[in-house]
Amino acid sequence: MTDIGEMSYFLGVEVKQMQDKLFMTQKRYAEKILSRFKMKNCKPVAIPAEAGIELRIDSNRQLAL
Repeated sequence: MTDIGEMSYFLGVEVKQMQDKLFMTQKRYAEKILSRFKMKNCKPVAIPAEAGIELRIDSNRQLAL
């Protein structure tokens, strides 16, 4: 194993190391995908679900096989 310094980009995840924090983002990966599919100028849309809500399976519902 070789130490090549601080990690900055690994498997599509950009890593910013600060003194007391580690910040990870996939901004560059998302921009690459938008460019590939010619969607860089599309309008962003808010998440259509309430943030922090816990999703559960309805126990009364039968699963289709």
